[in-house]
Amino acid sequence: MENEKETIRQIERLETIGTILYKDTNEKINYTDADKFLLALHDALDTQPHNIKYETLSKDPEIRLKVDEMIYGFFNMEPPKQKTSNDQPQYNVETQPIESFRYETSSVYHKDNLLYGLQDKFKLDTDTVAIFATFMEAAHPINKNHNDNSADIVVFPYVKVDNEYNLKGHIQSTMSSQREPLGEKLTDHTNVPIGYERYTNDQTIPVTPYTTTASINGGIWMATEAQSPKSVKDVFMFNSAIDAMSFYEIHRNSINLKNTALVSVGNLARENQIYGLVERFPEAQLHAAFQNTLLGQLSTITTASMASIGPVKFKTNESKHTIEFTTYYDKFSLPINDINLQNFKEHAHVKDKSILYDLNKDLKIHYPLGRTYNEDLVQSKQFEKQEQGQKMKI
Repeated sequence: MENEKETIRQIERLETIGTILYKDTNEKINYTDADKFLLALHDALDTQPHNIKYETLSKDPEIRLKVDEMIYGFFNMEPPKQKTSNDQPQYNVETQPIESFRYETSSVYHKDNLLYGLQDKFKLDTDTVAIFATFMEAAHPINKNHNDNSADIVVFPYVKVDNEYNLKGHIQSTMSSQREPLGEKLTDHTNVPIGYERYTNDQTIPVTPYTTTASINGGIWMATEAQSPKSVKDVFMFNSAIDAMSFYEIHRNSINLKNTALVSVGNLARENQIYGLVERFPEAQLHAAFQNTLLGQLSTITTASMASIGPVKFKTNESKHTIEFTTYYDKFSLPINDINLQNFKEHAHVKDKSILYDLNKDLKIHYPLGRTYNEDLVQSKQFEKQEQGQKMKI
């Protein structure tokens, strides 16, 4: 398990452009978008230059040069000589494994401030948040007074997908009964979650769920109103619960939760999660709907490989900025900027098939237009708002 955790950390480091640590709160933000990293760093220098500690992780010389010019320009100093390609940046990425989850959880109902905060942060409709509130919990830090709700957050519980009793109990206890409106008490969960998905506090950076241990153990977050596993006709896999909710809102007219399960596997899809889903939902069409990020592409590759040539293993080479793939038949490396399903298929000599390798299950693949489905949702709403403004002017 430790090896798998380190693989996740290495992959995250490969994709992270830079980090900013705010000393007063000890909050560390990882940026995977160069423009957002540069903008955040510029704003931080303007408002609190002595309260931050930054690190540029990208090996792109243009990005590193822009950071140097910004920093030394701010302090009216001459930028140092640019580092050569042989100089390796020091990586230090913070993740939160489930065993360090220091919260006590309860029903999210009666916690309107948390639900409204989630709605505002991710630009979700009120109806969407109300529908999925059944599948969330409120988390309170164990070191905080019960009357102090300032640090409370919304979390998404993970259950073990390879345990039939727990999964059925999850469906029967939280999904088969009629949903209660906001403000009313929710029936207690019968399952004991093995972990939780939670998010960074900064809405300007890509969503980063912390689920490493739970997902390695075969855990998933799931939302469905199906009465039994056999009544589930479609299972959609995502990298985050927020992406699942955003996907639902975008395709609301074509998704019925009474026969559909929306699942988050966390940062990276794993074989045991996929095997478990296929076993628990024997009548379902399986959908891979992962992000357009490095971990999302690797999730798609993992699932698609199982649909054709069997499981794939991979490991990172940070010095070369590549990932090495090993299948039953071949071994090869790809630069991280070239990692996608099409390139993997070409190098692995994968033929398109519709049957999951030794699982006899169809697979369909979906991609967001941008990096994530939540990003798609936010952009579509911004576009609608602009259109409405133009119509009002006319």
